[in-house]
Amino acid sequence: MKPIHNIKIICLVFFTFILTSCNKNEELGIEVHPGEIKINAAVKSDFSITAYSLLQDSVLCASVSSGTMYYTLYNLLGSYTDPIYGITTASIYSQFLLSNNNVNFGINPKLDSMVLCLAYGGYYGDTTYYQTARVYELSESIPLDTIYSNKTLTYNGIDYANFKFKPKVNDSITINGVTYPPHLRIPLKNTFAQKFINASGTIDLSDNTHFLEFFKGLYITTDKSLSGGVIPYFSMTNSVTGLYLYYHNDSVDSAQYQFIIDNNAKRFTNFNHYNYIGANTNFLAQINGDTSLGTELLYLQAMGGVKTKLKINNFAETFKGMGTIIINKAELIFTSNSNLSQGYVNPDRIILLQSSSNGKMYNLPDIALGDSYFGGYYNSTTGEYRFNISVYIQNLLKYPTNPDYGLYLVVNAASIQGSRVVLNGCNSASGKIRLEVTYTKI
Repeated sequence: MKPIHNIKIICLVFFTFILTSCNKNEELGIEVHPGEIKINAAVKSDFSITAYSLLQDSVLCASVSSGTMYYTLYNLLGSYTDPIYGITTASIYSQFLLSNNNVNFGINPKLDSMVLCLAYGGYYGDTTYYQTARVYELSESIPLDTIYSNKTLTYNGIDYANFKFKPKVNDSITINGVTYPPHLRIPLKNTFAQKFINASGTIDLSDNTHFLEFFKGLYITTDKSLSGGVIPYFSMTNSVTGLYLYYHNDSVDSAQYQFIIDNNAKRFTNFNHYNYIGANTNFLAQINGDTSLGTELLYLQAMGGVKTKLKINNFAETFKGMGTIIINKAELIFTSNSNLSQGYVNPDRIILLQSSSNGKMYNLPDIALGDSYFGGYYNSTTGEYRFNISVYIQNLLKYPTNPDYGLYLVVNAASIQGSRVVLNGCNSASGKIRLEVTYTKI
């Protein structure tokens, strides 16, 4: 498979960071010392860490707050096969809206064609591979609800596309002398398009309330890619994206009408990993419960795929009997496995989260100090991801009797990109997970 490409991701975040209120000295793990005390810093890195990978189940694709839905920046459509993770397919469920009320296509309108246009926003995979798009009409409305990537809806089972294409993510398109930004054009069958011509001037096209009863939206998917493949990212609210109806009537020889997607049109992405059938056997063994395999390799996959659970064991015990300890800096470092990540662009960023007693994830206090402080960005020179977790570590030391349920590692912006990475485990021969703590003994 050719090298995997991706783009810089701008993520629409659906959750609010949990900010920890503490003073600046506590935040940095440093206390102000009298001038006569000489501070001698030391570094310790021989901590015991346990880690293993498990399925993430799903990621958030739309959320509701005060009756308003919020959506991801991109929706993904496509399929690719990975030698480690097997086959993944991304599909889109979306409503379309009227561009204006009381739509009428004139006297004696006749259908010419209908095209579904989707504006490109990036991709992950190899664009030299063909994809086959399938388009179905929804028979179930998209709910006003928080939606995760494992959500599915019913549709009528008639494929109105069966369209084979190679994504041309960088090629503009000229139509009737007008140049448009790169987008995918999927011709739809006339049997589908005719229903809109037939509804001309009726209550079904009078406003969006009636229109969404008449036409609930589309399920857009692709065939599974059994070799290679690509998952393009689409900007659904781009002005180019929409359903274009081309027609003529007794007054005009050529006309078009665009059914649009805006922030009022509900939509979400569904990800299907097919239960990881055909994935790497060592990977399968780990996510199916053999946690001991995390000593060598760990796995992260976007699109509601795979996350990693880890725990720093008995941290406070390692400083027992040493007197008062102040944490100056604590870095948790992960290294990409160069062999199993070769040919794939690693995620630009991964995120470290804290676990609750029931396995839910929430933010570490360190993230309140800013992204550049917290870290998690990939360094292509060293092959590392580094996190500054000084506040979290200081709290482990300061409150040793408080329960610590460990940490989770996930791909950042996992609902709008297709990336993956294989990391060295906690006992790998080289590049193993390590915690480096710089501290001062008072």
